[in-house]
Amino acid sequence: RYRFDNLMSGGSGSILLALGVLTTLSVLAFAGLRAALHRLAPDPTAHSWRDILWRALTEIIDPGSLEGDADAGPIYVVIGVVTVLIGLVIFSALVAFVNNAFEQKVESLRKGRSDVIERDHTVVLGFGPQVVEVLEQLVIANESERNPAVLVVSREDKAAMDDFLLEHLPERRNTRLITRSGDISNPAFLERMSLAAARSVIVLNRASVVDPPEERDRGDARVLEAVMAVVASAAGKRLPPVVAQLHSSKTRRLAQNLAPERVTVIDTNDMLARILVNTSLNPGLAHTYARLVGFKHHEIYRYRPESGWLGHPFWKLQFHFINSILLGFRGPDGAITLNPPPDFVPSDEHEGLVLAEDDSTIRFYRRQVIVPQEQRYFTRRRRIAIERQLVIGWNSKIARIVQDYAQAMRDASRIDIVVPTAEPDMVALVAELRERCGTIHVGLIAGDVHDPAFLHELDLPSYDNVVLLAEEGLAHEEVDLRTLSRLLEVRQALQDAERRRGRPARTNIVSEVIDADKAELFFRAGARDFLIPHRFVSEIVAQISQEPAMKAVYDDIFDAEGAEIYVKPAPLYFRELPVVVSFADCMRAAQLRGEVCLGLKVHEDHPRCRDGVGLFLPPDKNEMFRLGERDRLVTLAEDRN
Repeated sequence: RYRFDNLMSGGSGSILLALGVLTTLSVLAFAGLRAALHRLAPDPTAHSWRDILWRALTEIIDPGSLEGDADAGPIYVVIGVVTVLIGLVIFSALVAFVNNAFEQKVESLRKGRSDVIERDHTVVLGFGPQVVEVLEQLVIANESERNPAVLVVSREDKAAMDDFLLEHLPERRNTRLITRSGDISNPAFLERMSLAAARSVIVLNRASVVDPPEERDRGDARVLEAVMAVVASAAGKRLPPVVAQLHSSKTRRLAQNLAPERVTVIDTNDMLARILVNTSLNPGLAHTYARLVGFKHHEIYRYRPESGWLGHPFWKLQFHFINSILLGFRGPDGAITLNPPPDFVPSDEHEGLVLAEDDSTIRFYRRQVIVPQEQRYFTRRRRIAIERQLVIGWNSKIARIVQDYAQAMRDASRIDIVVPTAEPDMVALVAELRERCGTIHVGLIAGDVHDPAFLHELDLPSYDNVVLLAEEGLAHEEVDLRTLSRLLEVRQALQDAERRRGRPARTNIVSEVIDADKAELFFRAGARDFLIPHRFVSEIVAQISQEPAMKAVYDDIFDAEGAEIYVKPAPLYFRELPVVVSFADCMRAAQLRGEVCLGLKVHEDHPRCRDGVGLFLPPDKNEMFRLGERDRLVTLAEDRN
């Protein structure tokens, strides 16, 4: 009863087969009819059964062959006309079938449902708010590759994705950008995306760090579902490295356990909190982070010289590179050691972790390329003063920020948090943080930062740093507008205090910025350092996707217990200032303090400061600089001392 329905719904193959069978039956039927009539009224133009069969076939497929029946008699003309009409019906059906199949294929391509046959491509699953930043980094990373491809797969409509990326990412250099639309939680669909042949897979979280908690939970659930689908699609095949951004610690643990050796999860809030604290404690560090993270400037590469390390200690090996900086090593077991002891001698199995503009620029010389000159170096450690930090705003990073501050600051230092209203959950968390932080005082102050009298009462100049946190649960545009509004109020209050006191305030302002395009506004409004969460996380995700081992390096750099990056004043390294030194001399000065010098940051009025930042990261080791009291060294060190 349903055979015809089932046949027609069986797809292109079954329809084409049906047309073929119908054509064959029609030819045989009309050939049989002609053969029967031939016995009663012989056809003078048909001399054998082959001629009869050929006549029926040609009239089915070619109406012009009907004139061959003109000499055969009226009955054969009638049969010929009927045969031609049947042939026209079959041919029309065939044309309609081909046209429909072509339209279906075009529609499939338009919707992005076709298979992917790429190899060594990077796959981005999801179309979150940071997709453009991630793709920008991948485009830069692919510049040295041959015919690279990036595949973006999402539930979004392909045409909408193409239009969006064409508008926001017009410059793609040599990278081919491919988009596909489908269910990224379906293993069968992902198998068609050639994941087994991919270089890596990035799973984007649609929820950002400023979205409400329930939205972040939904975003985490979708990411976890996609990671499970990727792992399932690779059953019995190669599983490429997978990088996923997750907000919840529980979801991160579940995702990591799916394939511990291949899945890397990024703890967004934890990383951003540490960076925000480090940036506020080290003015100018935000610019250094911006140069180190991602592919646009310098990055960290794994490198092993063909000659081996020649049995030299770490401090001497640093002078065997001319325009790259040796930061540490990755052992045969994968363990990362940044800023090892100066006399550490690596084995030839150790990989060097080298800061360079590109891996093609790294060159290890068998002999020392430069010898630092003897200077009046200074190695005395400074004592960190008691500090006061003011955090304006409240979001999910607050607990981590307070704990990181407490770990970095001296006993009896103070951290105050300003909120519009002291909610019960805030009071409870602050009480808990007081117990954890011990001798560090943690205060909660309720007040309106838009009230000049309240800001005057706070005595802003008494704080070393003012940190403006982005609010959660609002549209991204509104988040930045509110943060910018608070920033202007704080800057005005500081300027009023400077006029009253007759001296400049030393308070540094650090702000979170959600929209990277508004960073210039924040800078001009007084935020000398700012953190752009989307861009920063996107750059780290993109870099780890290309080199998963970098995750351990970043964990070490951003961890308060490991070797961190600091921007330290030049007087800590040289007894006499001003002084003219080479960058190699600066490296030697840092070595004597157990540190690695990555670069220099000169003050805004320095003759070499042409961009308002004055960061040289890293210069050639033989490049000369005139350093004064206000200039700084960018170093990899164990602490701020």
